[in-house]
Amino acid sequence: MNRKTAIITGATKGIGRAIALKFLQEGYNIGICSRNQEELDQFRAAATTEFPQQRVIALQADLQLPAGAEAFGNSMLRAFEHIDVLVNNAGVFLPGTVLEETFSQLEQQINTNLYSAYILSQMIGKKMAEQTSGHIINICSLASLQAYAGGSSYSISKYAMLGMSDNFRAALKPYKVKVTAVCPGPTMSASWEGSGVPEEKLMPAEDIATMVFSCAETGFNTCVERLVINPLADL
Repeated sequence: MNRKTAIITGATKGIGRAIALKFLQEGYNIGICSRNQEELDQFRAAATTEFPQQRVIALQADLQLPAGAEAFGNSMLRAFEHIDVLVNNAGVFLPGTVLEETFSQLEQQINTNLYSAYILSQMIGKKMAEQTSGHIINICSLASLQAYAGGSSYSISKYAMLGMSDNFRAALKPYKVKVTAVCPGPTMSASWEGSGVPEEKLMPAEDIATMVFSCAETGFNTCVERLVINPLADL
């Protein structure tokens, strides 16, 4: 059976994990990465037991480092002859405002949230252009659209990721490759653990995964360019 393939970064927790499981449930082979080898081993063991007919490639990668992103991208290009979906989900959130945070906070978040997505989008995007098919989905944030008082550098990195998405879309459109920027509001994930916000006020990561998969399943001539998802409850 010729299964479709999805690559998801930062796939052992929160939104990334939910997205990886959704694509598995829909019959995809997947390639994932995370910095935590133990979590990767646990995910792969559970996934291969539940989905024995599908390929699950799980690699440790530190996407804060350009070399880490490049190594993961090359591994995926070697592993899969055809790549249908790339989900750039890996990210880091460090609280602080521009008046108090250190430059290293901005640097770390730009490296992880922006540069890793740029490197992988370029590498996998070239492959998709050769195929004349494919879909890159960038998990941005509501902080891509408005200033975030408690996380200034995070917001800056996500604004940049949104602009990156628009530019990759323009470059890849002639090759029939889609690019979608998904901008979720507060979602139950590691970033919100210990925040004191009741879980019922946060969106379930599974809902974001459902929307991401729906974007990936649109017809060949339909591209969801930007998707904003928010909880009904005020935090």
